[in-house]
Amino acid sequence: MSNFSNDMKKEVENIKNKVEEIGTEKQSLAYEMLVEQRKQNKRLFIINIILCFMLSGLMCYTIWLLNDITVVETTNEEYNQDINDTGDINSSNIVNGGDING
Repeated sequence: MSNFSNDMKKEVENIKNKVEEIGTEKQSLAYEMLVEQRKQNKRLFIINIILCFMLSGLMCYTIWLLNDITVVETTNEEYNQDINDTGDINSSNIVNGGDING
């Protein structure tokens, strides 16, 4: 009987060892998955921060460009001045294929 009990003890210990090995394999797989997920989350966080900076920089640049556009105001006085400086149209020497007065 002692031989049978020794064999049973060894068998029970072997089963316990196998169960522990299976448990540690599953635990290590789950742990590895958690570690990989943590690395991926860190990468995505850094990418999100970079994208936020790029988007804010693009918005600031767009606002700067929109503020840099200036509107040149022209008045009728400028046009009138140009017309008044030409003098009398009949006495001017405008050459377009020949002399008008000639």
